[in-house]
Amino acid sequence: MKRLILAGVLLLALAMAMTPITGAYSSTQRECVSLGTDTWLISDYPIRGATDFDKNESLGTWTMGDFDLNESYISFHATGAVDIDWIWNERAPPTMSLSAGEWLNETLWVAVSNGFELGNSWSHINITANNTDWEAWEYNCVTDNVLLNTLITVTEEDNDEDADVGGRWEVNDTINITAELPFSTFDAYLFIDYPSTAAGTLDHYPLANGTSIDTDYEFNVVFDKYGPAHELDEDQIENTVSGNQHEVTLAFESEDTLDNADWSIDPDDSMWDGAFDTLDEGTLVIEINGDELPATDWEIGSIDMKDIDIDDADNEVSFTWTTPGGGTGTTTPPPATAAPNVLTEEAVAGVPNWALGAIVIIICIAGYAIWKNEKKK
Repeated sequence: MKRLILAGVLLLALAMAMTPITGAYSSTQRECVSLGTDTWLISDYPIRGATDFDKNESLGTWTMGDFDLNESYISFHATGAVDIDWIWNERAPPTMSLSAGEWLNETLWVAVSNGFELGNSWSHINITANNTDWEAWEYNCVTDNVLLNTLITVTEEDNDEDADVGGRWEVNDTINITAELPFSTFDAYLFIDYPSTAAGTLDHYPLANGTSIDTDYEFNVVFDKYGPAHELDEDQIENTVSGNQHEVTLAFESEDTLDNADWSIDPDDSMWDGAFDTLDEGTLVIEINGDELPATDWEIGSIDMKDIDIDDADNEVSFTWTTPGGGTGTTTPPPATAAPNVLTEEAVAGVPNWALGAIVIIICIAGYAIWKNEKKK
C-alpha cells in the first residue's frame, strides 16, 4: 500500500510539473504603480528627560545624506526650567537654558553646515542636563522618491478576469518593502503614482497617513488598466487587397506583458473604414507577432479572440482571408482546412493532450506493476 501511495504522489508531482502556472507579473513585465514625489517616511525617536543620555545608531547601508536635511531635525521641549548641553551628529552648540514650556528645534541642515559629513552611516545624540525636566524627539525624514522606489518591489496580478487587449480590466499591485530600513519603523505618508495605462478614478493615498511600516511591510493597490489596443486610430491600420487576398494589419505598443488575454473587435467600427467588409469566416487567419492563433470565434459583427499573448514592446497583428473572385473576376476555392491534431490540442490550458495521455499510460503501467508485485507476496 505504501508503494501505491508513493507512486501516486510521484505521478501527481509529474502532472503538476507539466501544468503551467501563471504567477504575478514583475515590474519589468508590467508598468506598475510607484511611490510618488509626495511620499514621506519619518522615523520618530522619543527621548525622555535624563541627566545623561547617549545614543549612537548604525544606519546600515544608509548614510545621513539619504535623509531630507530640512525635514530631519531634533526637537527639545522643556517641562521645567533646565540647562542642556547636547551634541547631535557632531553639532555641539553652546549650553541652552530653556524655560518651562519652551521648545527648540534644529535641523540636520545646521549640523551639515557645521561640518557633519553626509557620508556618515551613523546617527549620534549625546545630551547632559542639570535635571530631568525636559523631553526630546529625533526625526529622520526620507522624501527622495527615487531612493524610496529602490526600497520596494512591485508585482501585479489580474483580478478575477483576463487582461483585455482592447478594453479595461482590474489589476492588483502588491508593494513590498524589501530593502533593510535604517530604523526599525517609519511613519509612512505615501503618495502613489499610477502608470500611463491606469483607468478610472485613482486612489493616490491607499494607506492612512502615519501608518507604521518596517522591512517586509506589504500592501496592495487595486485599480483598472486600459489594454494597449483600447484606442486605436486609422494611422495604425493598413488594409491591403491583392486579387482575392485580403490583409488588414495593425501595430501598437504595449507597456505591459499580457498572457492569455482576451480581445474582441467590431469589424463594423468606423475606424476600420470598411476594411473587413469582405471578411470570410472559412479562410480567416489571425497572427499576433508572427504566431497564428488557434480557432477564433467569429461571427458577423465581432471577432472574439482568447488566450492572446502580447509583448511589452511593439506588437503587430494581421488578419488575412480569401474571398471568391476578389478583384480578378476569377474564383479561388478556399484552402483545404487540415483536420485538427488531437494530440496537440489542449484539454487543459497549456497542457497538450499527448502529455495527459502519457500521464494516464504511466499511471496504468505503475498500477499494474504495483498490483503484480503485491500479488506475488
